[in-house]
Amino acid sequence: MTIIEDDPATASAVTVGGDMTVLRLLFVCTGNICRSPSAEYLLRARLRSMLGDDGDCFALSSAGVGTPGGWELDPKIAQLLTGVGIDPDGQFRSRRVDAAVLGDADLILTGTKQHRLAIGADFPEAYSRTFTMREAAALFASPETAALPRHDLVQRGQAAVALLQRARSTRALRDDEVDIADPYGRRTSEYQTMFREVASVVDVLSFVLAPATARSWKIRN
Repeated sequence: MTIIEDDPATASAVTVGGDMTVLRLLFVCTGNICRSPSAEYLLRARLRSMLGDDGDCFALSSAGVGTPGGWELDPKIAQLLTGVGIDPDGQFRSRRVDAAVLGDADLILTGTKQHRLAIGADFPEAYSRTFTMREAAALFASPETAALPRHDLVQRGQAAVALLQRARSTRALRDDEVDIADPYGRRTSEYQTMFREVASVVDVLSFVLAPATARSWKIRN
């Protein structure tokens, strides 16, 4: 991915494979059964509710660095998704991060800094477009975000990726500002905490990608 302009109002990054009609977002965690599918389902539902068929210009997916692939969604995550009106439909299966999966993503958002570093170590060509979910949300808290183009959603998404790439070198974040803890096998309250943190990231992403956002997720306790 190459930044082709420096003006925050017009700067954009070339989409992977040169497809200028779709922006591809990949969420990554460990097992791809809790954090990353939560983000995938929540953001897809939000964009569809906001944009209708125009939401198809965003291709969302997820994967895990520690799964062999084929695992079902964690049942507690399925319950939390159902609680906000999303039907996980039982068809989800985890998949493992590899070069092809990463190579098809314009923006890669991970659960933790360790996930990001692991991708950088094993797939260095993907590192420039890899951020943690909370890191991206924090970096978007910038005056430059208001200057992102509004007339074309894919162009806006490309410019948002370019903004993140510039901002990473100018703002240092603590580990507790960038990680979302893995709730797997823990108490229900820890799943709820994780889900709220992911939903907060989705609130930011939906505003950045499609700024006419109307609501936030209400998570049941």
